[in-house]
Amino acid sequence: MIRHHILWRYTEKAEEYGKEALIAELNRRFKGLIGKVEGLTSIEITASNVKADPGFHDVLLYAEFTDRAALAGYMLDEGHAEIRDWDQQYVCDRAGFDIEV
Repeated sequence: MIRHHILWRYTEKAEEYGKEALIAELNRRFKGLIGKVEGLTSIEITASNVKADPGFHDVLLYAEFTDRAALAGYMLDEGHAEIRDWDQQYVCDRAGFDIEV
């Protein structure tokens, strides 16, 4: 299994959209990929509700994939690209890491 983590820091434009509404929309869009992207077994977007440090990120995407091939397929998936392209208007910084367990 692959655990995929992406952290985002949002711009002021995300505040205008409304962070709770943005998280809800991202969850709706990303969860729509389950069953469409082979090997994507779960995905969740969560907002940080306790920022202990101003340098911390605002949002975490956590997804699980059956294997490396499934993660590679997700990265190239058209639906994933559409979500990523839409969300980029709100992102000023991004970090990620994957682990195999």
